[in-house]
Amino acid sequence: MKKTCRKRSIVIIALLLVVCACLLTPTVKAASNKGKSVEKAFWFPVPNGGHSSARIRLTYVEYYSIKDGKSVFSRRTRNVLFQRAGATSLPTYGYGILKHSNGKNFSKWKKQDVIYGSPWNAASSYENTAKVTYSRNTTVKGTLNATVSCSGAVVPTRAVSVTQTLNTK
Repeated sequence: MKKTCRKRSIVIIALLLVVCACLLTPTVKAASNKGKSVEKAFWFPVPNGGHSSARIRLTYVEYYSIKDGKSVFSRRTRNVLFQRAGATSLPTYGYGILKHSNGKNFSKWKKQDVIYGSPWNAASSYENTAKVTYSRNTTVKGTLNATVSCSGAVVPTRAVSVTQTLNTK
């Protein structure tokens, strides 16, 4: 009889612990994101050297959560996939600035690991964790710029950019 009561007591205590844990665990709202990509190809004529070509996929993603009816953007990433070919000069790429249309610039970036494969020759990913808050129906837009350059080409530098609205409603 004592063993049965002890087993029941242990089961009841375990159930109470599970119920308490469920009631006391805070609800976590998953972060959402907004992202946009653009892909461009460039051909660079190089005097006395033939030509070079490049293809770039530029991706810009903003991560946000909703707090007190507003959008809190707490993280953003900028990513490049890059393919290049050439005989004497190989094209390169570089990031420009990421800027919100209200004048907010993001300048501190941390390099992230990235995995890529064919047909791309190179890739990079960076993260910025500056926090900004906007109304959910904001008209603010974010724009990320990049350049593709080929030393010695007739027109050595080309620009590429991606823009997205930060409205979350």
